[in-house]
This record gives sequence, structure tokens and C-alpha cells, in this order.
Amino acid sequence: MTYSTGRQQCAMGASCKQTAAFGCRGCSKTFFCTHVTDHRRKLGEEMNEVISENDHLKNIFTQHTSNPNLHPLIKQIDEWEKKSIEMIQQKAKELREQLLQPTMTQINELSKRLEPLSEQLNEGRELEDFIETDLCFWKQTLDFIKLDLTSPLQFAIIQNDKIPLIRNISVILKTINERFDQVFDDKVRIAEDGEVVLHDGPNECREIRGKNE
Repeated sequence: MTYSTGRQQCAMGASCKQTAAFGCRGCSKTFFCTHVTDHRRKLGEEMNEVISENDHLKNIFTQHTSNPNLHPLIKQIDEWEKKSIEMIQQKAKELREQLLQPTMTQINELSKRLEPLSEQLNEGRELEDFIETDLCFWKQTLDFIKLDLTSPLQFAIIQNDKIPLIRNISVILKTINERFDQVFDDKVRIAEDGEVVLHDGPNECREIRGKNE
């Protein structure tokens, strides 16, 4: 605060009819002596708000540093991962059913072919009623069944790259256009989608912030 020799009305407005005696270099306004403290107290409150916001941002940065998964897009990636896994699991289940259903049908048929042979073998051994030709026939029958079992229905896995099972995603860095973003008093306003700033007051310095350069 500096002492001013000019007579001006206190910047408190209608609430103060006294002549201003002290000028503030920061806001270029003048105040009556009893209101200087009020003005300074208001600046102190604003300073506390700035410090509080600064501490809040520091806490956010600390949290993100210790736990990078807090990024809002991580949740979107996690959801994509979950849905992709569910789709793959469902497709794998369908493929297993397509493969196992005819395979089990074939095994059941071969098992039925083996039943009468098993009965003949048990009966021949119990009664000791078999000769060389019986043994040859039974061996051949077993070989045929074994061959059918080890040479199952012909299957193949075909991969179709033209029809992807899951939707592919990627991370890209978006270019943010340069824009005026924030003003700090009612003398300045942003127009034309952030590309223009209009100053409605006298020729005085004003603070304004923007994105990028």
C-alpha cells in the first residue's frame, strides 16, 4: 500500500462515503484507511484459497504417482479387457462344444462296438473255449476299434483375420487446441470459443489464462 495525495472515493463503493487515502498497487484501487485492513484480509482469504487449491493438486499428483491406475481412462481400458475376455471365453466354449459333441458321439459308438467283443473274450476265457482263429479275429477287431479311436473325425482350427473377435483399441495423444480458458474479474470476457478476449474496462493490466501456448 502507498499513500496517495489525490482525493478519490473509497473503492468499497456505496458502503463507504469517505475519501480514499491509500492506494493498492496490485488492483490500482484506493481505499479509506479503515478499509485497508478489510481489503488486505480479503486478499489473505484469496491467498488461502490459492494455497488450498495448490495443496489439493499436490495431493492428486501424489496419488497418481503412487497409483497410476487412477487415470480416468484406465477404467475404460479395464472394461474393454473384461468384455474382451468374456467374448473370448464364450467363443472358446462354443468351439469346445463343436469339437466335443461329435467326438463323444464317436466314442460312444466305438464303446458299443467293444461290448460284444468283451463278452466274447470273457466267455472264452471262463470256458476255455477258444482257438487260434478266435484269437486272430479278436485281435483284428481290437485293432480296428483302436484305429478308429486314434484316427478321429477330421477337425482343423481356422483363424479368420478379416473378422476380428474383439474390437481393437489404442491410446492416442490428442492435440488440444490453444484456447483462452480463465479470467479473474468482470472486466475481461472470453469470446468466439476461447479464441478472443475482450477487455471492457480502461487500459489496465488484467490477468487471463489459457491452454497450451
